[in-house]
Amino acid sequence: DRHRISILKQVSTFAGLDVECLITAARCFLTEYYKKGDVIIEQGEVCDSFRIVQSGTLIVTIKYDPKDKSEVPKEKNQLGRNSYFGEGALHQLGPRPNTVAVLSNTAKCLRLTKASYDEIMSSTR
Repeated sequence: DRHRISILKQVSTFAGLDVECLITAARCFLTEYYKKGDVIIEQGEVCDSFRIVQSGTLIVTIKYDPKDKSEVPKEKNQLGRNSYFGEGALHQLGPRPNTVAVLSNTAKCLRLTKASYDEIMSSTR
């Protein structure tokens, strides 16, 4: 839990929470395993989760015209250990602006759903 808490403290969404709330949040994460080529989030789909990369390398891509089937996605970024993504999904469900896929042979992420986040936040009030 200590490792998860140290990462959560770096995320603006969690920065103001007290230690008890951070401990609760850290315990609500689910572990997910992926293999090379797996798409974790597809651009345009509604996502309801925040993820922390535990191991592996992910690639973030964007298509400027998602309806154009011939457009090749452009690489925006790569995410490695302790990187995180999907913070916006905790605040508002909506279409994701990027695709996130696994670049390395394997990857492991910790996932916190919006439902778990909302439950944690309701207990802080």
